[in-house]
Amino acid sequence: MACNSKSRRSPVVERVSRRRDGREDRPGEGSARNRKSGPTAARLIAVRVLDRVERVRAFADLALHHTLAQTHLSSVDRALATELVYGTLRWRGRLDYIIQQCLDRELSEVEPVIRATLRIGTYQLHFSDRIPDTAAVDEAVRCARALGAERATGLVNAVLRRVAREQAQVRFPSLEEDPLAHLEHACSLPRWVAERWLTEYGPEAAVLLAKASNAPPPLAVRTNPLRNERERLIKQVSETFPDAAATRFASQGVILGRSGNAGIDPLFLTGHYTVQDEASQLVVDLLDIHPGQHVLDVCAAPGTKTTGIAESLAGEGSVLALDRHAGRLKLIARAARRLGSVPPAGLVVLSDGTPIIHDPTDWTCRMSYEGTYEREILRLLPELLGDGDAMVDVGANVGILSTRAARLVGESGRVVAVEPSPRCLEDLRLVVGGMSNVTIVEAALGPENGTARLTGWDNPDHRGLGTAVDGHRAGIEENWYEGAVAEVSQLRLADVLDEYLSGREVALLKVDVEGYEPAVLAGAPTLFDEGRVRAAILEVTPDVGAGWAGDLIAAADRYDAFAIGERGRVIRRTDLSRVGPSEAVRRSSQWNLLLRRR
Repeated sequence: MACNSKSRRSPVVERVSRRRDGREDRPGEGSARNRKSGPTAARLIAVRVLDRVERVRAFADLALHHTLAQTHLSSVDRALATELVYGTLRWRGRLDYIIQQCLDRELSEVEPVIRATLRIGTYQLHFSDRIPDTAAVDEAVRCARALGAERATGLVNAVLRRVAREQAQVRFPSLEEDPLAHLEHACSLPRWVAERWLTEYGPEAAVLLAKASNAPPPLAVRTNPLRNERERLIKQVSETFPDAAATRFASQGVILGRSGNAGIDPLFLTGHYTVQDEASQLVVDLLDIHPGQHVLDVCAAPGTKTTGIAESLAGEGSVLALDRHAGRLKLIARAARRLGSVPPAGLVVLSDGTPIIHDPTDWTCRMSYEGTYEREILRLLPELLGDGDAMVDVGANVGILSTRAARLVGESGRVVAVEPSPRCLEDLRLVVGGMSNVTIVEAALGPENGTARLTGWDNPDHRGLGTAVDGHRAGIEENWYEGAVAEVSQLRLADVLDEYLSGREVALLKVDVEGYEPAVLAGAPTLFDEGRVRAAILEVTPDVGAGWAGDLIAAADRYDAFAIGERGRVIRRTDLSRVGPSEAVRRSSQWNLLLRRR
């Protein structure tokens, strides 16, 4: 491979923004939204994105999209920023090797944002002939200054001028003498990829693969068969994308070429196609999906394959999408809505490894998916639970709190998840099925052993709304509590503690049973007198009377009492020695009482 890469220059056309007096615009101060469009602004954006990618391991596509959305860059400058980000990431191994030859210290010792500036400058010097070398260096210096790194401007200037001056003399490790180093530095492959390809394919094939993988692909899209046909789509987009043609291998693919902006195309916005490279499309083709099948998609975000699977199912069957990054899972639902495919429902794994059930039609599941379900209680759990502790989760629902607690208490800890609702139990078993430290108790808790009448448990909009309280709750729509009635087993809290925890201290007792909380506590009347519970979180609803909460606070003199406000909103914790339960209820129609043993 040639050492000098001027022949590989980017097709992106750069321009220099100039004022009427002939001087170049300098980047404006303040937020990205206030900065003027132009090459310098585009480079600043690229530097910031690359800095985030390296420092906090941000996803480049999401970071770039978020940053560009806050700017007023022209289409040309947006294209430049995009090319700089992806081109620099693609060739980082090669760029770092070049920079290191011109640097008097290890590149790793340079501040991350300056490393990003040097990489972008070097990328332009080696891969773009649309701007003079001196201008590329000057732009990099301006970026460093605009980023508040005035002391580093001399370093940036010196290194990049040397890179420009000596680029023709750069010599990479030869393929013959050191194939691994050649692939890593000349071909810009991650070392582990280079090692694997050398082993499996040999040096010559590995170089060809590296060349293909580093070449910017043409823009490819996947036709949505639910809304269009491929041949008709090609005709429809040909005015905007004159090079549009069917893909060679993918059954629904279309190559749009390199002109036009698919993101603003009305056919894209209305769900006639989605952007997806041909190789990715082939994955779904090779699965040979048929309507009526059930498909598991692991590491699903951002959902291009997931939605492709959903389209192949044609409304019959299901796709279960899993991903450990909850924020990226939202991209799947967004894409599914745009394409008209059914949003994937099923088991979702959050960024901390906690599994939840995601059903976009269900209020409880939707809140958990969005991160708003019992948000403040989830934040409190690390304060209340530690390794080896025991928790009792009464009204476990689909296991959102139980699974989080199970991770906090570890293998030596124990979580007892109590849930009577048949609908919730189905999901709860799925969520905690692989957790050896979680025990499910399929029963309601009440003042005595026997049976309880569970009403409203099969509500289609809220699977966790079932209650043993007769009738509906005041202040809430009546239909919330109307629906299926089930006779379920009822146990005493004291008996559950004895059977499943054998006298063990309860680090946290959580009770959320839609108004049946006093009945649950009646099943263990001496619980707080004994001090067996270290902390308790109890939901309080005004319709069933807040008096029991005030009586409990007065009786539990070994505990400090706090209020946790209405779920899903900004929460305040108020010391109830100063603000009584009635005032807390007045301020919030629904709140949680926190008791902590002194």
